[in-house]
Amino acid sequence: MKSILRLRRGATLAALLACAAFSACVVVHDNTTTASGTKVAPDAFAQIGPGKSQAFVAGLLGEPSTKVKTDGGGERWKWRYVETKKTTSGFIFVFMNKEETKVEQTYCVEFADGVVTRTWKE
Repeated sequence: MKSILRLRRGATLAALLACAAFSACVVVHDNTTTASGTKVAPDAFAQIGPGKSQAFVAGLLGEPSTKVKTDGGGERWKWRYVETKKTTSGFIFVFMNKEETKVEQTYCVEFADGVVTRTWKE
């Protein structure tokens, strides 16, 4: 009988120590998403092809991230979009897990004399 009482006291003491030890631990979970640039829908970009006007492209995709003059006197427009997702989770002081995923897309359109000559995705 005394040995059973000692086991119960030992188990109770162990449980109390575990609770005390883990009471300082806090569960953490945090998600943050940041985005920059203009996101282009693939189906919208698919509508752009040789012969389309700059006005049509700008109306469909919006203002590009960059416009660069090409050697032949034309222009190259780029729409760049970056989305970063950060997730932090775990138990403070015991375990922490940090993950980061980044999605980048760049769509390019080249013009000569105000009309599309080629398109591509980088």
